[in-house]
Amino acid sequence: MLLDSVNNQQDPIQSYVALKGRCAQDPSHVISQLMQCSACKWTTYCSVDCQKKDWFKHKKICNFLPKNTENLVNINYRSLIKLVIPTVKNTNFKFEPVDISSEELYLQKSLNNLSKMKCLDSTNLAIGVGGFCTLDLASVRENIQYILMVDPSVYTEIFWKKMVPIIQNADDRKDCEKKIHQNIIKCIQTYGHLNEKMDEHYISLLIRGTSWLSTEQRFSRIQKIFKDNHFAFLRMDLIDTVACSKVQSFHESHGIIADIMYISNVINLIHAEDLKKIGRSLSMLTTEETIFIDTEEEEYKITPNLAERFCYLSDCICFASNYDIKSLPQLKLRIKERGDSIEKFYPIIKLAGQIDSNKLFYAFGIFRDYYEQEEMENIDTIVQKIAPKNASEENIDLLTLKALYPRNFKVLS
Repeated sequence: MLLDSVNNQQDPIQSYVALKGRCAQDPSHVISQLMQCSACKWTTYCSVDCQKKDWFKHKKICNFLPKNTENLVNINYRSLIKLVIPTVKNTNFKFEPVDISSEELYLQKSLNNLSKMKCLDSTNLAIGVGGFCTLDLASVRENIQYILMVDPSVYTEIFWKKMVPIIQNADDRKDCEKKIHQNIIKCIQTYGHLNEKMDEHYISLLIRGTSWLSTEQRFSRIQKIFKDNHFAFLRMDLIDTVACSKVQSFHESHGIIADIMYISNVINLIHAEDLKKIGRSLSMLTTEETIFIDTEEEEYKITPNLAERFCYLSDCICFASNYDIKSLPQLKLRIKERGDSIEKFYPIIKLAGQIDSNKLFYAFGIFRDYYEQEEMENIDTIVQKIAPKNASEENIDLLTLKALYPRNFKVLS
């Protein structure tokens, strides 16, 4: 398969990405010119060699990628995330905006503002760390009404202080996307020289896009949260167990159960010796009713074969959430026409959980081909490894679960 060079001098954003891009097969490759898969026109590589190495995984999604679609998250770019999956209904509460402040006592001030939360009906909170991945996840959740962003960086704090009015006042999705890209480029120009990792983070945003801007429905959900002032930024270091204890105590005193806790990119921005502390700190922010999924440890408890399939299954679920299709009956008809039993796909349906069932059609074509030769016991093993122990077929809610191992995935192959 030939590669097409990205060369769009009329678009300054694409020109910048082409200059500062990353390879989908190995994001550590810094290249002067991005190359695209000539079939999907989306996934990028630095060379034919990298494309060949990635083809085993990419061929399973290449034909399903809509041609020339903007803002689709690059499936092959595996962000490190950790995810909390709830097993009970949320405690409801009211969320008052937290002041975005860089004062020396920012943590105590933010915690004081957090104390303005009051219990109400029909509300749900998403707690996210850092960047747009939290918005990506929240945008596919109809029940998410409040977002709390947590990050220790003053630069991230400044970034989101600028982002709030952009999202609130955008005329439409395209206008919002344009202004966000402009803000990202300004951040790269202003702060990129201070932190190489942060520079790479912002560049990856330009490359991968933001999936919450991929459809009008998802954009509207996020914009409403911002317009209602239900977004807040809390500058806090999650490695600081004392700070986490304060937030945990606050949660317990107010009976709050977080609907989601989602981490992306932050792992790449801290010192290596601090990595082991993160899991313990984050666990302090969960409750007894919540299962904390730390797949970086689980990876070594299952066979390489199953781990690889878990990663791929996760990508497909994320991939499916980017699409709107007609109906689940069409999915069942497709399975029947190909001679499969619908029961074969129940474990995957269970994993998909509360994702809009109408969006799963595209992913099932991939699932069917990928698992055609697999035994059901293997799929069930994956389900049991990542699903809450007491979860039923009705309440599993994995959403846009994504693969977690950019550093360790090569070990699995």
